[in-house]
Amino acid sequence: MSLISPQRLAPQPCGSEDLDLKNGLPQDIRNLVVVPPEGVVEFSEAKPLLSASQIESYLECPCKWFSLRRLRLSDNDAGFSPLEMGTFAHRVLELTHTRLFEEALSSAGCSWEEFEKDPTQTLNGSALIYSDKDSMRHAHDVLDDAFIEHLRHQRLLSGKKPAYQALVPHSNYDDYRIRELHSDLSGLLDYEAQLFSGFEPRFFEWSFGRSGEQVEYAHVHLTGTVDRIDVDPQGNAIIIDYKHKPASSFFDEYAWRPKDASVYGLDQLPRRVQSLVYAQVVRRAFPQLKLVGAVYLASKAPYEISGVVQSDYLARVAPQKLDSSQGFRLTVSLNEDFGVEGAAGMEALLDRVEAEIAVKLDGLQLGEVAPQPRDARACEYCPVLNCPERRTS
Repeated sequence: MSLISPQRLAPQPCGSEDLDLKNGLPQDIRNLVVVPPEGVVEFSEAKPLLSASQIESYLECPCKWFSLRRLRLSDNDAGFSPLEMGTFAHRVLELTHTRLFEEALSSAGCSWEEFEKDPTQTLNGSALIYSDKDSMRHAHDVLDDAFIEHLRHQRLLSGKKPAYQALVPHSNYDDYRIRELHSDLSGLLDYEAQLFSGFEPRFFEWSFGRSGEQVEYAHVHLTGTVDRIDVDPQGNAIIIDYKHKPASSFFDEYAWRPKDASVYGLDQLPRRVQSLVYAQVVRRAFPQLKLVGAVYLASKAPYEISGVVQSDYLARVAPQKLDSSQGFRLTVSLNEDFGVEGAAGMEALLDRVEAEIAVKLDGLQLGEVAPQPRDARACEYCPVLNCPERRTS
């Protein structure tokens, strides 16, 4: 810790404290690891407010979560990084699908309010399904307009705080990456047209746990945004989470199990749990929907899809995209109970995952932030360079 000198002198250390990371924090300050949501007075009774990405970070390594999320030992500078690219891509896809949905509603003589009351309604044969060349051509025109509009909007965001994650090119190479991003999203529309047969995009960037709303998950309060929820006429729903990443390692990273794993049960939580967390939240928010899948969709060419899907819906989610040897690394059958009494299939899986996560987050609330990286990948991009448990691949 240093003080800034008004005399232009070099800053001098004014104090320091060494924490024994290996043994975690001292008992008397463990209650400071998790702070209550803003406006909550009674600290002792408050539950932490987390996001699904924070949960993933804590499952990777408690110390990594503590340094990045609590101490915030990260770079605050604005940049032209995958973070800004991904945020931009999410927004363009939201604008595109929202406009197509609004047009379909208008042509069917329906309103947003009707679908909010009953999300199981569908618009069979609408432009949302991209069933012919004309609808695909129109979808591409809508995406082009959304891309140009949102790129122009980035200049307005750039003067605000870095949290807005503005994507503003500063070089010829950045301009090239902007064009590449446009090509990626355009190709994604063609790729999407081959997926999710019979399902229609229904909710876009659906947010929860904000403005005083309390959403409980795994003994904590949860906040977040679900990229997309698709619904079919029977009320079956699929959670879709966009990831602007290349397909080189995407399938393995976001699969339930890597391809070299011999066990497909719940002996260990997967590295990526975000879509499963969101599926449980949606399941409770919309009891009239039946969750049959929670997948990740790579929005960067070459495209790929990975995640968990109920076995009898796999052919509709990704027809002819994955052979039987690949599957989704876990396709949930209707009779699989995953050790949850009174439940089976996808519901049992979501309940079991939440129960396993709750065990981990109970430790977080007790102040357990000692380094416990699950593997060498957990140590990548961790700012605690002197961590005694740091692992290398």
